[in-house]
Amino acid sequence: MNKGVANASGEFVIFLNAGDHFVSAYSLRSCISATRNKRKADVFFGQIVWVDKEKGINSASVLRDVTHKGQLYYGNFPHPATLYRRSLFKDYGGFDTSYKLLGDYDLNLRLLIQQNVPFFEMASVISVFYTGGISNATEYSNVRLSELNKLRQVYFSKKPWISNDK
Repeated sequence: MNKGVANASGEFVIFLNAGDHFVSAYSLRSCISATRNKRKADVFFGQIVWVDKEKGINSASVLRDVTHKGQLYYGNFPHPATLYRRSLFKDYGGFDTSYKLLGDYDLNLRLLIQQNVPFFEMASVISVFYTGGISNATEYSNVRLSELNKLRQVYFSKKPWISNDK
């Protein structure tokens, strides 16, 4: 992903996983509209449709107020529905490649908690996410748990996020 950012030329970047896709041909238009209306934000996130082919389950992600720092303890923004201002990667660094599964979670925590980068929630479904990839594979659950515990220790051990500050 860092190589993709380095080769990108636009103002914003978004990352789709292999097999995932935008929910419609107009998804990016709604994202661009949001970026024009909320110029002060540097990260824009929407919702995803979650598809589990094995179980035949389709559901939309339910966003909580994840811009409240304490809520991020419980989960991440939907990565394939998050646009980042490309300059953030130059200003604050890219994805930490030591994280094999949760590099996006680390980036979001770093931007929101450490750097106070403004995030904006778009009230629309942006992309379709299919389960079955490495990030939710059973054989990688120990790696995922280890990385999650490490991130919680790094970003939440001092609990400054308990306040109502956003």
